[in-house]
Amino acid sequence: MGHFRLAALIPVIATWGWRACSESLRADYRGGSRISVYQCMAIVSVLYLSIFLVLLPSSAMTPDLSAALAQFSSAAIILPLQVFWVALFLYYGRSRVTASTLSFHVIAERL
Repeated sequence: MGHFRLAALIPVIATWGWRACSESLRADYRGGSRISVYQCMAIVSVLYLSIFLVLLPSSAMTPDLSAALAQFSSAAIILPLQVFWVALFLYYGRSRVTASTLSFHVIAERL
């Protein structure tokens, strides 16, 4: 119980490790080198987190699910997160490069 470092390291190795491996399977041009910038980023990310987790001081914390759920079910936490999510949706949910139109019309014969 309380294997926080391992719980953080496994998903990072799985996701960023897969990113580093899967980039080599792509059939597009990624520059003149054998390893792409994305692969370097993934490898550096895994190394960075691994070093960070080793240097992270040990703590005697024990997980308390009821305390965590109490914190995350408070309005002081939920409302700012909702506002933040709506702001992100409004900013990133609309393309600034492409445009489209949507139109409706009524078929008069079917009224």
